[in-house]
Amino acid sequence: MAQRRIGVAVATIAAALFGQLAQADLVTIHNGTIAMTTARSCSSVDDASTLDRCYENDAMTFAHTMREFNQVYNPGSSYASASATNALSIAGSNVTSAWVSAPSDATYLPNLHQQAYSGTEYARAGAHVALLQGYEWDGTGSADRSLDINFNYTGSDVTLYDDVVAADAANNRIDASFSQVSVWVFSLLGTDILIEDDFANDPALGACYFDLGLADCLATVRPDFQLLASTVLTADASGSDLSASLNFALDPTRTTFVWMQSMAWGRFGSFFDGSHTFTAHFDSIEGMNLLSDGANAVPEPWSLSLFSAGLLLMWTRRQRK
Repeated sequence: MAQRRIGVAVATIAAALFGQLAQADLVTIHNGTIAMTTARSCSSVDDASTLDRCYENDAMTFAHTMREFNQVYNPGSSYASASATNALSIAGSNVTSAWVSAPSDATYLPNLHQQAYSGTEYARAGAHVALLQGYEWDGTGSADRSLDINFNYTGSDVTLYDDVVAADAANNRIDASFSQVSVWVFSLLGTDILIEDDFANDPALGACYFDLGLADCLATVRPDFQLLASTVLTADASGSDLSASLNFALDPTRTTFVWMQSMAWGRFGSFFDGSHTFTAHFDSIEGMNLLSDGANAVPEPWSLSLFSAGLLLMWTRRQRK
């Protein structure tokens, strides 16, 4: 009878533990990608020739205007792709899309691509893509490294923020076409980034939701966060390529991460019919080891306590036999 009770207790504990693991809302990652596209209509309901639905002071503007929202969040993966299907985000043979492609060689990070095309002059199309990569350094080679980035920008018809605001400042409309890339190089103690998958950040656990605000969140919730270098590049109407070089120092006791994101909008009353490729490569990767893809579930603290209690129960009952 005692052994039967033990068996029932173990089965109950195992079911609770593995059930909790299956439902765990925390994972650890080293890498990850995001791809997102949006299609919004800013034309008036009553008069299609009037733009009155995309005001910055309208708290419900997204609910009022969104026609399609595609998002692919892949924590733990080096690949993501999203493509719009709504006609507002398709111009001719082109479609608004965002994707990550494989690098040309080991010194390069995966390439970020995006293109945003307005189907009508009242469409607001958007494309966003982001990448996280983690590296360990074994101490060989120089600690001083650089990351060279290039933002290849092409646009067939671009109207920028100042053009629309100057013409219609009284309406305080959301800014017009816009394209920007940003890069953060930072380091953490340990190789894991804790990700919360219930659309919320958790400062008490040092966990972040995996979205476009990841780097900002980590800077807030991780006391061991160290920013090594960063930059923001914003495209202008010239369509010229943008480039920069970030210099930083590796530390063999810390993990170095690169967070890159690129975004473009073709906003109301303007067009951003163009495409981008965002590339980045290290001057040297000697001794730098790219951490593997994957997202590992983290059990909740109470499930670990339950498991420990179960082991103690089994040991106690065996002692009484």
